[in-house]
Amino acid sequence: GPMLGQAHHFTTHAKGQDYGKQRYYQEANRLYGVLDRQLAAHEFVSGKDLSIADIAIFPWTRTVWRQGVDLNNYSHVVRWRRMLIDRPAFLTGIQVGAAARIETKYMKEQDWLDQFRSVTATS
Repeated sequence: GPMLGQAHHFTTHAKGQDYGKQRYYQEANRLYGVLDRQLAAHEFVSGKDLSIADIAIFPWTRTVWRQGVDLNNYSHVVRWRRMLIDRPAFLTGIQVGAAARIETKYMKEQDWLDQFRSVTATS
């Protein structure tokens, strides 16, 4: 989580800081690789059942484009995100608090579904 937050910082607030951006984009991609390998072996992060690990990790994948990550490189993460967002209770859970964020305040259910089902390449 904290490393992905650093990637967000250098994308959004410290533009022009190439060292920080490169360092944290590399770390973000390393972490997505770890997650992808885990999900290659298991349906969920900690095994065959949904757990708090999935719930804690999922929100960090919401703004993948800010992390310098191309989800096309992480097919198991893509599968996992789609599987989770297709669970009505999971979608309801991530919408809690969305009204407090300007970028999600007016999103409709289909917007949420589209965001998590799509694979967004970043530069």
